[in-house]
Amino acid sequence: MNTAIGVVFLIISIVTFILSIRQFLQKGNLYSVSYFATPKEEREELKSPKSYHYSAWLLFHTAFICGFLGLFFITFYLPFAYLSAIFAFSEILACSIFIFTNR
Repeated sequence: MNTAIGVVFLIISIVTFILSIRQFLQKGNLYSVSYFATPKEEREELKSPKSYHYSAWLLFHTAFICGFLGLFFITFYLPFAYLSAIFAFSEILACSIFIFTNR
């Protein structure tokens, strides 16, 4: 059962890593809550390089978090869980800084 959970986390990690590369290249949809919450006619205004860059970093961190969690569930090597927690807390900090500096 734990191996299956680990494999699912690794698949999620690979998918989010591929999506983060596409966001860094500014291809495809912008994966942002504000992008999906706005009406279709106003979405083009949100497609700035800064928005793509921020979305790419979020997906990149998510790929590492899921990857380390997947490796932890497969190997039960505790440092993988610690690395996942460090990436998660750094992402929370980065999001908080972004929210409070872009008001």
